[in-house]
Amino acid sequence: MAKAFEIEGFDVNDGIRECLLKLFRAKTDEMYFYYDQLFDNRDIEILHSARVSSRRLLALFKVFRPVFPQKKFLKIYSPLYNFKNILGPVRENDVLLKMIGDYISGYAQQDVKALMLFFAKLKNDNISARARLFRNKELVNFAGHREKLDAFFEKHLLNLKKDTNLIDIGLSFKENAILVLPHLYENVKKHQDKVHNHPRNKVLLHKMRIKAKPLRYTMEFYLKAFGDEFRNCYEEIKSFVEKTGDIHDADVITEHVMNYLKELRIFNDTQKGRKEKISTKSLREYLGILKSTRKERFNEVSAILNKWEDDDFGIRLENTMQSVQICENNICPKP
Repeated sequence: MAKAFEIEGFDVNDGIRECLLKLFRAKTDEMYFYYDQLFDNRDIEILHSARVSSRRLLALFKVFRPVFPQKKFLKIYSPLYNFKNILGPVRENDVLLKMIGDYISGYAQQDVKALMLFFAKLKNDNISARARLFRNKELVNFAGHREKLDAFFEKHLLNLKKDTNLIDIGLSFKENAILVLPHLYENVKKHQDKVHNHPRNKVLLHKMRIKAKPLRYTMEFYLKAFGDEFRNCYEEIKSFVEKTGDIHDADVITEHVMNYLKELRIFNDTQKGRKEKISTKSLREYLGILKSTRKERFNEVSAILNKWEDDDFGIRLENTMQSVQICENNICPKP
C-alpha cells in the first residue's frame, strides 16, 4: 500500500479544530498529487496510490462525520466516494493480472496454454477498462472538486461548534483518541463471531475488512503520539486488513478462473479430436493453489481474532493511550 505523506507542522497535542484542518488539507493534497499524474503517467502504482489516498481521506470523513452539517456533508463526500469507486475495476484488474502473471512465471509444467489464454483475456479486459476510465467525465471533472473541498474545510473545520458522543471539540486531537479509536474497534468487533464461524462467507469477511480500514488509517495519525504497545496494536490491525485483502483477492480471481474454466470446457465439448481440445490442468491446479492460499490466510486471520478475544483487544488498545484518562465528564492528562 502507498505510504502516507508526512504532514508538516502536525502536532496531536494541538486542538482538534487545528489538527483536523491540517489533516483534511494534507490528505486532499496527497490524493490530488496522485490524481494529477493519472492522465500523464498511467502506471498501475500511480492509480493504486490515488485510490489508497482517496480511501484515507474518506476514512477521515467517516470518522469525523458527526461534526459536519449532514446535508452539506453528502454533497462534498459523494464525488469523493465515486472517485474511489471509479478507479476500483481497473485496480482490481491490475491485481488479477499480477497474480496470474506471477503464477505463470513460476509454473513448472509445459502446458500453460489455458493459463496464457486466461491471462490474455484479463489483459484485454484491462485495456478496455483503462480506456473507459480515462474517458470517464466524472473522473475528468474531479479536478474541479478540489476547490469545493478546500472551501468546505475552511468554512466548517475552523468553526466547529458541536460536540458529539465521540468527539469533544474542547480537547486536543490526542485526547480525542481515547474516545474515537475504541469506538472504531467496536465497529470491527461486531462482525468477529460471524466471520470466525463462517470462513466461506465472503460478504461478512469483506464487511469486517471494510470496517477495519478507518481504524487503521486513523491509528496512523497517532503512531508518534503513543508508545510501542500502541504501535503493536496498529500492526495487528494492519496485518488483519492485509491478510483479509489477500483473501478477497483470492476469492475474486477464483471466481474469474472458474468462469473461464467453464468456457474452456464448453469449447472442448465442441472439439471432436483430443488434440484440438485445450488442457485445463493448469487452471485446475491454480484453483487448488488459490484454495490452499485462502485457507492458510484465513487460519492466520483466525489466529488474530483469537488473540483479540483472549487478551481483549479493545481494553488493550485503551490501555496503550495512558497519556489521557477519563476524569468524571471530561478527559485530562494523567499526572
